Amino acid sequence: MTANGHLPDFEPDDGSSSIYNARSVSEIRAALAELHKKEATVTSQLDALVSAQKDLQRELGRLDLFRANVTTQASKARAISNGMLSDAAANAKRISNSVKKLDLEQERVKATLTVVEQVGELKACILGVSGSMGAAQDWETAC
Repeated sequence: MTANGHLPDFEPDDGSSSIYNARSVSEIRAALAELHKKEATVTSQLDALVSAQKDLQRELGRLDLFRANVTTQASKARAISNGMLSDAAANAKRISNSVKKLDLEQERVKATLTVVEQVGELKACILGVSGSMGAAQDWETAC
């Protein structure tokens, strides 16, 4: 289009006859036939583009439906995952607390065993001192 909104005069670049250059009725008919061929070509190209646009619109609609389904499925998967993870987290916390209690009990048992061993050594020492102070009266050994 030109600046004034009109279509420019069609002048073919291939040097073929133009309706504007025609000098006789036969030249006008030949130019008109050529224009009809070009019109048919352009019309078929436009029809193909419109058809392709319809196909594209249909595919875009399918993609929108697919996107909606995927979004729904992702939301459901997130909800299921969160439910599973919260159950797993609760189980992990319960197990962790049980392990901490077992560790504390193990430390207490070890401390008790240490005290029992020390009491046993002390008892052996007392028996040795008592034996040395008894009949033998070995004061150096007793000390």
